[in-house]
Amino acid sequence: MSGVLLMRLRLCQIALAAALTAAAAPACGGGSGPSSSTKPDALAELPASDALLASAMHLAGDGRPVHAEFSWAVDRESFEIKGNGTYLEGPGGEVKLQAHYGGVGSVPSSFVEENDSTVIAIGGDAYVLTLAADLEWIHFTHDDLPADWDALTRMVGSRSPVSYAAIVRALGSDVARQGREGIRGQTYQRYSGTADANAIMQAVADAYGSQGQMMLVNRFSGPVQTDIWVDAVTSLPRRIRADGYFQYLTRRTHLTLTVDYTDFTSAVDVTAPATSTSFKDIARSS
Repeated sequence: MSGVLLMRLRLCQIALAAALTAAAAPACGGGSGPSSSTKPDALAELPASDALLASAMHLAGDGRPVHAEFSWAVDRESFEIKGNGTYLEGPGGEVKLQAHYGGVGSVPSSFVEENDSTVIAIGGDAYVLTLAADLEWIHFTHDDLPADWDALTRMVGSRSPVSYAAIVRALGSDVARQGREGIRGQTYQRYSGTADANAIMQAVADAYGSQGQMMLVNRFSGPVQTDIWVDAVTSLPRRIRADGYFQYLTRRTHLTLTVDYTDFTSAVDVTAPATSTSFKDIARSS
């Protein structure tokens, strides 16, 4: 049997597992509903790495609302960057992302950075509100800001502020089940492995658009302990946590990331800004 056919069969198996999981509990979410400890684990028969792939595919294809929060930091002597935010996505792909970024340090050169931004994507339109734009809503298209549009498109497609699928791919086959653990009174299956720091920061970068690609990608490298908690009933993720040390500019550096998917049931209300200025109009007047 050819390698291509084997891969197709494996993907079909994963997709089927995710579909069966969704059908088993259509009203339950990763962050709400009854404890999953009393329900069957629809991914239990898959290898751990395939179970996480199924979970990532299910999140991307699921029609439920997504409520998520995230925070991250990279810290070493004379260098610290960090961020956090919230993410809402509705069944129709409408998204509201609020993200904060801050940094201070003296390596590789002196810097102080800080920005807050809100991005809304709805009905094929995108809007951004930032300190850099004097807190005025700006409407933009792919032609205006192609790198930012592409980052937003990837984020909306993954249905997550931090790319769950990218982190799962970074874990590869070297991931193991670690038993059931409780989060806020519900029980979830924990998976553990190591992912490279660069892959983790690439997964974070899209929340910061084109600036995230420049600030966070291809900057750090080293194995980081990564854990993922998955709802055994729905196969949707509940939490991603990465925490580890590596070398950056010859010094010990600490990376942390937490993503909490807090609710998959409550309605999401995302509306376009009442007023906005076209990026094209700003470009013409500058």
